[in-house]
Amino acid sequence: MKILPAVRTTGPTIPSMFLDKQLEDDKGYGFSIFKTDKEACITWLDDKPNGSVVYVSFESVAVLDNEQMEEIAFGLRNSGSYFMWVVRASEEDKLPKDFLNASN
Repeated sequence: MKILPAVRTTGPTIPSMFLDKQLEDDKGYGFSIFKTDKEACITWLDDKPNGSVVYVSFESVAVLDNEQMEEIAFGLRNSGSYFMWVVRASEEDKLPKDFLNASN
């Protein structure tokens, strides 16, 4: 709380494989928030005012249907806030068409 006082987590934030190994890492989740382009993410974040970015991640716990993904997508887009939403590659096809191409 002293380092990141405005950050609040809900539910597990680290896969079991890295904590108690009760669940195997059979889906290859790994443990890197920025699997694709870490520098681009950090540069983007550094360009935003402190406390202005909403971070959304359901990790491997939640499986959302198409309608839920669409509602979250439009809610984030229409919130007026900067956001970083982590979506598993296997779930990307549930995002609304052209959502990834929209600038935000």
